[in-house]
Amino acid sequence: MRKKRRPRSYRSSQRRSVKPNFIPVILILCLSVGCGYATAKYVVDPVVNYVPQLTAENEKKTDEEKTDGTKNTDKSSNGSSVVEDDIKVQETQVAGYAVQFGCYSSKAAAESAMSSLGISGLQVIEQNKMYKITGEIFDSKDKAKEALKSSGVDKAFVTTIYK
Repeated sequence: MRKKRRPRSYRSSQRRSVKPNFIPVILILCLSVGCGYATAKYVVDPVVNYVPQLTAENEKKTDEEKTDGTKNTDKSSNGSSVVEDDIKVQETQVAGYAVQFGCYSSKAAAESAMSSLGISGLQVIEQNKMYKITGEIFDSKDKAKEALKSSGVDKAFVTTIYK
């Protein structure tokens, strides 16, 4: 005789759980990493590391501008070119070099800081709407560096003084 099969109960079907399928998750991760790499390489990198390409037409234009005198092109040893405009720069004459102890936006602040330093022989010089606290003005940068070493102040430096 045949054995009777017992019907499966509700409890026994709960014991067998569904096994998760990780293949779609792995596939999605691989696609997203690939898309991220492609975006970084072909979209972000060309924008960040942009180097203009010179063509034959551009080189002809720059040569024409060079003969006109409006632009000068200097070819460096690695083949890249540097374009400089003919801008008239007002040359400022150097009065000398001095040890600078501070720089302030107002003359009153500079004078109060100068008195708090307690060093004799300091002066306030105005340059470019700023007030510099400086020492003696020297003819050479080397003399100013020697004065800086002899002053013993850590937060001072040598600056250029213009006329």
